[in-house]
Amino acid sequence: MTTKDAPQMIKELMIREQADGVIIHAAILSKALAGMLRHLDMPHLVIGKPNFPTPICWMDVNHEQAGQKAATYLLDKGYRRMVFLMGDRETDKISAARRDGMLQMFEEEELSFTTLYGDSTYESGLVLAEEALALLPRPEILLCTNNYLAMACLQVIRHKGLSVPRDIAIMTFDNYPFSMLTQPQLTAVEADMFDMGQEAARFILRKIRMPELQTQSYCTIPRIIERETT
Repeated sequence: MTTKDAPQMIKELMIREQADGVIIHAAILSKALAGMLRHLDMPHLVIGKPNFPTPICWMDVNHEQAGQKAATYLLDKGYRRMVFLMGDRETDKISAARRDGMLQMFEEEELSFTTLYGDSTYESGLVLAEEALALLPRPEILLCTNNYLAMACLQVIRHKGLSVPRDIAIMTFDNYPFSMLTQPQLTAVEADMFDMGQEAARFILRKIRMPELQTQSYCTIPRIIERETT
């Protein structure tokens, strides 16, 4: 299902009474779909905060809090020279929220960090890692917004004959899909998606019974999974 197809497909699903409610990922949400959900009064929940104002129901991870957790962990470990690798400056809203949370914690310590922007892919990570390692003084820690960027950083660091975490540390947001499979294994900031799935299911069942029920909220508390790269 694509963003373009979603409104018509979900509308047909509900008109044919093939479902009593829908849980939708924010990746396929559009203003057209949001308007349809609102006007047809469908029991619904969007997983992920919409990137435009809308009264529809949504639930998300608190990405700003995840950034705060990451920054607090790194500062407590003694890291000060950090580079954050993320996606596009304008469109990567999740990473931007994480960055904002980290900025709050660094600014409390009267510190700052460098942010490098790419497109969140492994290939982009190779370029960003080269750019980060060329900075002087060299960063103490590379914090990546996903596992693809973190894998690229590991590759570039190895090619330069450096060691993780002795010469430079790495940390990633999200535990999947690769953080446990790399050598060394990646320290990760993890949001409990199982818990989020349970909360989403509970809400949609309540919404079906009580159509007036509304939510626009965050759930799950991010946690640090410490491994070998920090």
